[in-house]
Amino acid sequence: MPIVAQFNGKPVSDNGGKVGGYGAAKWGNSPSIDVFRGFVYVATGNLYNASQEVLKCEEAQNNQTSSPSGPDQYIGPDVHFDYIIAFCINYRQILWSWRLSGSDIYYYACLITPNNPDCPPGPYNDTDFREAPMLLNINNSNGKKRDIVVAVQKSGIALALDRDNCDIVWFKASF
Repeated sequence: MPIVAQFNGKPVSDNGGKVGGYGAAKWGNSPSIDVFRGFVYVATGNLYNASQEVLKCEEAQNNQTSSPSGPDQYIGPDVHFDYIIAFCINYRQILWSWRLSGSDIYYYACLITPNNPDCPPGPYNDTDFREAPMLLNINNSNGKKRDIVVAVQKSGIALALDRDNCDIVWFKASF
């Protein structure tokens, strides 16, 4: 049984026992464990489908004429797709989570057949994390050591966060 399944925090909220509606993946990567802190770090994948309510809200957001001024409106606080998540081993709960990208309700078929009537409105980003987060120790510019967690999205963006509080240390796009 994966270690994440033993925790109370889940990547998405309960679907009420119903089939369909939505789903999120945790890629086949392993969790990274910081024994000293008692934290487990995972990186999650994209939503493979979404409810009609979510799709309608996403379409409205995609049709905005101005830049978004806040987080995605259709994503609930208990939905963690395309996130780096820190769990506490002792308390078995999410300590913090951080999401880099916008919507990633990804449909590969929609990329290769854009006129497919079953496809939701784009864009069709593929921004999930596909590898285990890396736990690194670095020296800051002031010479102080800092513990970071680093993960890379399939989109080519690498992100480093402070392991304790998820402050952004740096990020780099490969494009």
